[in-house]
Amino acid sequence: MHREISFRRLAAFLTTGAVATAITFAIFILLEPHVGWLPAAAAAWAPSVIVAFLLNRRFTFGIKDRARIEQQFGLYLAGAFSQLGLSFAGYFVLMDVLHLAATPAFFINLVFTTAFSFGYMSLVAFARRSHRAA
Repeated sequence: MHREISFRRLAAFLTTGAVATAITFAIFILLEPHVGWLPAAAAAWAPSVIVAFLLNRRFTFGIKDRARIEQQFGLYLAGAFSQLGLSFAGYFVLMDVLHLAATPAFFINLVFTTAFSFGYMSLVAFARRSHRAA
């Protein structure tokens, strides 16, 4: 099965991701000095997941109707929890093992979590029915 990643889809993903990332980054950087990286990352996660789901569904994948929204959100949430685990593992290595500061750790971690997220959304959460086995 051949899948093509369009420039428009990738640009929309990066743009909507920038909005969600700005929300995450602001919350993370504000909280991290006071509560540590783990609670800060957890607190920053929920608002960005909701924003990213809604923006990616509409603008990246062009889904306008409400059909299957609950199923898509469930799949998206499963991927978001997986991404959160990947993020926590990254922060542990970058901040606790390598002793990087919060800002560089955030942006290094972002590369890995973004790649995971795009693949997961394209292949699972927002996959067209004809591309997935029933």
